[in-house]
This record gives sequence, structure tokens and C-alpha cells, in this order.
Amino acid sequence: QHPSRRRRRRRMRCCRCRRFVLLLLSTRCGALVVPSALTEAWARKEERVVTPGRLDFGFEDRDGDWRYPIFNRNELDEVTDDFVASLLREDLTTVNLGGCPLIGNDAVKAVAERCPELRRLDLSLCREVDDEALLEIASSCTQLTTLQLGFCAKVSDESLTAIAANCPKLEVLEIWNCAKVTGDSVEALALNCPSLHTIDLSDCGEVTDDAFMKLTESCPLRKIALSRCHSLTDAAVNAIARHCSTDLRSLTVSWCRTLTDASLTTLASYCPKLTQLSVAGCAELTDAAVLALAKNCQGKLQFLNVAHCAKLTDAAVVALASHCPNLEALFVSYCAKLTDDSIFALSSKGWPENLRTLEVASIKALSDRSMIPLVSQARKLTALDISLCQRLTDDFLEALAENCPDVARLDAYACRFTTLPDDLGTRRFAKLASLDLTDNRLRTLPPSILDVPLIELLVFGNVNLEEPPWDVAKNGRNAIWDYFRQKKKKEGQEEGGPTSPPEQQQQQRPAKTTTDDHHPPQEADRALVVDDDDDDDVLQYEKDP
Repeated sequence: QHPSRRRRRRRMRCCRCRRFVLLLLSTRCGALVVPSALTEAWARKEERVVTPGRLDFGFEDRDGDWRYPIFNRNELDEVTDDFVASLLREDLTTVNLGGCPLIGNDAVKAVAERCPELRRLDLSLCREVDDEALLEIASSCTQLTTLQLGFCAKVSDESLTAIAANCPKLEVLEIWNCAKVTGDSVEALALNCPSLHTIDLSDCGEVTDDAFMKLTESCPLRKIALSRCHSLTDAAVNAIARHCSTDLRSLTVSWCRTLTDASLTTLASYCPKLTQLSVAGCAELTDAAVLALAKNCQGKLQFLNVAHCAKLTDAAVVALASHCPNLEALFVSYCAKLTDDSIFALSSKGWPENLRTLEVASIKALSDRSMIPLVSQARKLTALDISLCQRLTDDFLEALAENCPDVARLDAYACRFTTLPDDLGTRRFAKLASLDLTDNRLRTLPPSILDVPLIELLVFGNVNLEEPPWDVAKNGRNAIWDYFRQKKKKEGQEEGGPTSPPEQQQQQRPAKTTTDDHHPPQEADRALVVDDDDDDDVLQYEKDP
């Protein structure tokens, strides 16, 4: 044979030998074999993943916000069943495998076999897990208190009924977007899990009023999520109001289109301790429901989402301004009948002092007249969505930058801004992590954008950009940073801002509270998201009807 061919064959034999030795070590000697794509990240993050009593790959689902505080999405894509099995120990009480798409039944069976003291199990987004593995969890992990199965589409009533029967201490159950789950599972929970206080059945369209009414009678529910459960009617909400009146703190019934003012009025009367309510997309709701809620839950309500409730008028927002001084998050996007008067009422009452999140997208009548006084008082504001509010001017951006130093997310899609405030990142907008400038009228981006710790920057559609040129900007965030750094070098100036791409200096992105709860992320038609994080990655998305 030709010498090069012989060398190639020897290399192949060596590779096979190395793989065999690693396999032998991992199976016979307990050595850990890290997937090659994770080797570098594992060296830096192992201590955060494996801690006493916990195996946590870091996925978090915070009311619809998907966060990745340890491994980013690309790294979690490499986590396999064998790798997880090699990390399991008998003392583990928490196993978080959420966000790992390659995880299947083998890993879950290994958890059931080796972790008898398990209390919390997160398998969200593990789409390959089915009833076979969960039946073993039900028989082996009887001390389970928290189970999260979001987007486990293969899970059905068979395994959930077994879990309800064998895990009587269950307190938290999240099974959103599990289409095979029906009212049978809910009735089994009502019979066997008297400590259940948190349940998320969003997108489980087969759950009926009768089944959920039985659950409200048996369990002290404090947090309920039923988004897009289209079979539910006012009867279910009335049952929640009457049977959970002393315990209920959070209710999400977004996009349950059959709900009317009657059920929301009953809810407001029976549940004065309610702190969070989301009724986005409940198109039949009118001002009467919000007025009842404002009067009965005054002083307690902190989060209200009424986005896409097209019948609401300024009267609803004025009532909130008068009776709910502790409101921290308000979502009124796509409430087309709102005007400047409602937002002006908020600022005139001194109400914005506690405001942290405000979404007013696509309210065409909003202008500087109401928004500038609002942001002048809302100094704790961290997230703002003003997309499609085309009457706002550059003066509003200046006022926002001057008065709201903690703003971390600004969505300004399809506004008509022409310039950005100066001194970005040094004196103003120093904490900005997400900026959407899609389809504005910008001609320049200030060089001070180098100093902003942006995780996500969207400028797609601003084809009139001159500085940096559109040919550079369309390539994304890092291309923009590189352009300004190179320009400073050419001009002989001392290079300012970060000396490395912004992903190396990222801080944890603040939670973005969305206009609804769980929904599979869709590729946006209006913008190109440039997000090439290497570390703390966040997947966030907005829900559509």
C-alpha cells in the first residue's frame, strides 16, 4: 500500500482504540466521559452543575421566559443520556434536565433507578421522553414534590395517572403543551394529591370544566396556568374563585376566548389576595371586568396582562391608576381603543413609582404628551415595549435615557426614531441588554454603543443606515462592534469600550415578562434576531394568538 494510506489506517486503528479505552473506563471504573462539544464549557461550569443534592444543567422557565444561566442552548444540545447517567448519585434530590433535547427514556430510567430520594425533576423540552420512563419514575421516586414536563408531547394520561397515585406529596406539576393529557389525569390528581398548589395545564386542550372543578375542590391551588385551554368556560373560573379564594395568588387564562366579564367579576369578588392575573386575548372582556378587579384587589395586584383585549378603553386604565398603586407590570399592547389620556392618568396619579415592566405596543394614539411624563416618574422601569407607536419622537428616547437608568429591554420595532441618545453605556442605558430598532429611520448608530452590555441587538430593516454601513449592520451585533473598534484604530484614538466581543462581558439578562405564557418559539417575520451568546443564553419569545 501507499505510505499515506498505511498512515491513515494506523490513525483509524488508534482512534478506535482510544474510544474503546474511554468506554471501558467509563463503564468499569466510573470515569466521566464528557461529550467533546462540552469539554471546554464543562471545565468551567462543572461546579455549578454538580452540587450537593443537585444535578442542575440550568434551564429555568419563569412564567414563560426560558433562561439558560449555566449552559447555553447550543451546549445543552450536546447533553446525552449516557453523560447524564454517569453523573447520577443516590443523594440527589433535584435533577434538572430541562432544555436538553437529546435526553430520552434511558436517562430518565437511570434517574428512577439511582435517585430514590428525588424530590424535584425537570424534563421540560425533553421531547423524546414518554410514558415508559415516567412509569418508572412513578414507581421508584415516591417522594416527588415537583415535576415539570413542558413540551413532552409523548406523555399521556397513563403515566400522569400513575404519578398521581404513587406520589401523594406532589405540590407542583407543569405539563404545558402536552396534547395527550385529558381530564382523566386532572381527576386523578384531585383524588390523590391533596398538597398540590401549583399547576400549569397551558395548551392542554382536552382538559374540561368538570375535571378542573374537581381539582379546585380538592387542592389548595395558589398558582394556576390554563392558557389556550379552549374547552374551559366561565364555569371553571367561577369554581376557581369560590374554592381557591383564600389561597389563589396567580391565575393565567390567556386566550381562553369564551371567558366573559361575569367570571372575572366573580374572581375579583372572591379572591382579594390575587397578585397576578393574565387574561390576554380574552376578546369578550370589557371595562366592567377591569373595574371590578381594580376595586376588589386594590393594594395587592402587582401584575396584570390585558393585551389584545380590544374592547378595553381608557376607563379601565384610569381605574387601575386610581386603585392599584402597587402594580409593577402592566401589559396593554394591542388595546386599540386606548389613547394618551389613559397613560397620562397613570403619571398624574404618581402611580409609576413601582412600575418595572410596561408594554404598550401598537397603541397608535400614544405620543410624547403622555409617555414623557410617565418615564420621568418610572425610575425603576426595566422593560418597555413601544413597538408600532409611531407618534413617539426622539425626545421621548432622550427622556427615557435620562430618567430610567435601569432599563434592560427596549423594544422599539417600527417606530420612527431617527437618532439614539448620546453617551450610551457610560451614563445612560448602562444596563441595556436587549434593543430592538427594527424598521426605524436611523441613519447612524453612536460609537458609544460599544459600551452597552447588549446581549441582543436587532437592527434588521434599517437599510438607510450610513454609520455603520448597512452592509456591516446586517451581519449582526458583533460585526457592528468590530466596525467601530477598527475605525477607532484607524483614527489613532485610544480604543474605548470593551476589548473583547460583548458576549465575553455579559451579565444575566433580566427576565422579560411576555404577553402570554408557554408557546413554541416562532421565527419572527419582522426581524432577524442576532444572538450568538456563548454563555448565559436566554430564549425569549412573544406569544401570538
